[in-house]
Amino acid sequence: MDDVRILQFLETLPEPVKAITTSRRVRVRHSIYPIDVGVFEAREAVRLLHSQAERRGRDFLLDLPESRKLELVEACSFLPLVIEWFVGRVRNGGEVYALEEALRGSGRTGEELLEFCFRRVHDELSPPARRVLKVLSIFDKPEPIEPIAGGAQLPIQATDDALEELRESALVEAAHEPRVSAVTYSVLPLTRRFANAELLREGYEEAEIRKRLNRYFQAADIADPAQRRTISEMRLGVRDPGTELVNVAIALARSGKRDEAEHYFKDAIRRNPRDWRAYRETAEFYRHAPVPNIGEALRLYEQAYAWAPKKGPDRALLLREYGILLRDSGLPGAMKRAADLLEEALGEYRGRDDSVCRHALGDALMRLSMHRKAVEVLVPLLDHPNDAQRQKTYPLLEQLYSRLNERTALDDLRKRVAKDVPRR
Repeated sequence: MDDVRILQFLETLPEPVKAITTSRRVRVRHSIYPIDVGVFEAREAVRLLHSQAERRGRDFLLDLPESRKLELVEACSFLPLVIEWFVGRVRNGGEVYALEEALRGSGRTGEELLEFCFRRVHDELSPPARRVLKVLSIFDKPEPIEPIAGGAQLPIQATDDALEELRESALVEAAHEPRVSAVTYSVLPLTRRFANAELLREGYEEAEIRKRLNRYFQAADIADPAQRRTISEMRLGVRDPGTELVNVAIALARSGKRDEAEHYFKDAIRRNPRDWRAYRETAEFYRHAPVPNIGEALRLYEQAYAWAPKKGPDRALLLREYGILLRDSGLPGAMKRAADLLEEALGEYRGRDDSVCRHALGDALMRLSMHRKAVEVLVPLLDHPNDAQRQKTYPLLEQLYSRLNERTALDDLRKRVAKDVPRR
């Protein structure tokens, strides 16, 4: 155990509570009942080999007879980490035999075998994967991809590929961390020790990585001082990363720095693929671009819709704007979907000022030739206090009454229009 919070918790347990702990080092001074776990039994080692092969899609290992699997775990000295690295390293039957022979021929056991196996796996990694592993060996807790990329001085996509290679080789573990709304990556303590030893052999490289990490966490790559502070706090975990990335992107877009804004919008989505607000704001960014990208905006709104709140004003606004975008998209079948979304949005507003949504819904219903329903939706806007809203509504109702052949209603509307002089 290395987590200080767990250690502090165990130190303060009230009597007569006792903690059952397992560790290679004596870190907890009170309330201990030590358990010697011992090495794997043969059947446990074979079971681990089987589960790791299933997890990594190594069908050629799953198809081996039980006696052959037993031989493999014996070559691994029944050590769990060696078994994991073995399964992660081999890609076909030929590699199984070669690595097994290397393990048997090494004459090593225990920790020496672990180091030998790590060396075999490490030497066959790509250069980017080795750089990423060195950065991970410095961290003492799981981290998202951005600081790892910053420390390794690699683009995000290259870092992602390297992390996938390391995961396949059973050197890195990934888990979703709600605290930062992102997938985080870490190495096991033993792996970190071996990787850190490899890093120290390079001499100067550790200092260079730490220098790059300092620049990353201080946001030295951001020119604007106000943005630098915000980004630095976000990277340090003081602010919610997803929200701040979107806020920074919006501010950049408003100041005309659209290329930078696009970068942060994409970062926000990549960090949390379930962030409906990030999808919606990015959609609006493309929708209102100097040259609008309506196709991309529609795709992003569909993602926002999938993760949107189930009730409330945020959902109403999202449905309204998505509906209006669909209404004007020209896609087959889009008008009916737009009307459905706008109708749901109107229900979510629950009596608040909903004139934009109501007008858009009435317009969509008219285009669908649902004239009677369109009239019912639009009539309340005749008494709207906003002059512009009333002036926009009159032409729609005039067309609807004409199509429904309602002469009396049409005459009354025209009289009302003649008297309704917009206030200056």
